[in-house]
Amino acid sequence: MKIIKSISTFCVGLIFAGASAFAITADEVLEKYEALPIPLTSSAEITVELYNGAGKLEESRNVLQYGNHKNDLINTVFDFKGPASSKYVKTRVWQSEKSNKSDDKFVFEPSIGTVRRVNTTGRGKSFLGMDLTYNDMTIRSRTDDENTMINDNESVTVAGKSYKTYKIKSVPVKNKNVEYAYRIQYINRDTYLPVMIEYYTKQDKLIKTLSVESVTTINGKYLLRDVQTMTNAKTGHKTTVRVKVPSVKFDSQLDDKYFSQNWLQTGK
Repeated sequence: MKIIKSISTFCVGLIFAGASAFAITADEVLEKYEALPIPLTSSAEITVELYNGAGKLEESRNVLQYGNHKNDLINTVFDFKGPASSKYVKTRVWQSEKSNKSDDKFVFEPSIGTVRRVNTTGRGKSFLGMDLTYNDMTIRSRTDDENTMINDNESVTVAGKSYKTYKIKSVPVKNKNVEYAYRIQYINRDTYLPVMIEYYTKQDKLIKTLSVESVTTINGKYLLRDVQTMTNAKTGHKTTVRVKVPSVKFDSQLDDKYFSQNWLQTGK
């Protein structure tokens, strides 16, 4: 279900030194990422773990995920089953594959008793006390950002594993209601999947880091990021999302009811 400081001068130097220095552009890399296959339907059991700055587990949440991909729309639903702090919360995210279309997010909270739409100004806020925001629930299109290749052979280590990556700076130019000024993406040269993403302020201060700790191939073609951790740079608090791989079902029959507003509110 991603620590560098003061890189701006470096980036400018690269641009004026010649954008043709790299054999592949940032947008070409991201285009390959966006071309990776995704299933028509998906369902899975997920564990969401919240850790404090000292690394102690604060809470573990059980979540069911449902997804479908049809009519140029990607729908994803998360159904929180417990503990009490999140039980019965459901959220639905849909996004269009067309670059000129925006996404939409809806959430049902028992305390409110109805489904509400998450407005654009609220999407940069923490979701249920996690280090993830509503914005983190969707994938930004490469055309939403201005993308610059910083290094086409950057070495990074994530969860004890070493990778050769494309290091790309992405600055929002569309859909700017995000909680960061730019991202540094580390894209695996072999798979074109991000293995780490860093989020920065305008002052080049690190906000948070997303680390992809495990990837599993499903059905011989789908790359599932089954363990991911978002870490708050200021507090050290982190949220780890673990997909229970044996529970994953891709391209199986799935009832459309899971993607209706009625199901969000009633569970039926």
